[in-house]
Amino acid sequence: MKKVLISLFAIVSMNVHAFNGTIGRGAALSYDGTVDASSIEKQSINVKNSHSVSIPAGSAVTLDLTADDGASVIISATAGLSPLCIMETACAVGAICACQTNGKLDSALFDVGAGSAVAGKRFYMSSVNAGYLAARAADVATEVPGGIFYDAAAASGSVQVYIKL
Repeated sequence: MKKVLISLFAIVSMNVHAFNGTIGRGAALSYDGTVDASSIEKQSINVKNSHSVSIPAGSAVTLDLTADDGASVIISATAGLSPLCIMETACAVGAICACQTNGKLDSALFDVGAGSAVAGKRFYMSSVNAGYLAARAADVATEVPGGIFYDAAAASGSVQVYIKL
């Protein structure tokens, strides 16, 4: 009897979440069946700015391999580096700041030097402008994408992205 009750509870719980509640990775449906934008989960880590200047909000950062502590970050235009996260706010030299690793970000820095951003296509760290995101005409085997563009953009500036790091 106990197993029957547990099974019944599990089935009812699954049905409740299927109609209203968590879907995907941290989003929830509202009662009218649409995604509640305020519920989209954003994950961040704390990092230390070990770069020689303040890092602007929206900058893609990578690990500072000279610090070798797993928390220090820099902005770099070195081709092939993997983004660790994107800064949520400006970060002063030596400061500990929040850096987003997953979820929607409304304002990331974009460099059009390698091509226009296409909504739904992958973004990479720019190998021209340190801290900026870039598009690629084709995926490059030696580079790790950081997520996808939400917006199309034909000029450098700010774009919406979905980060998957």
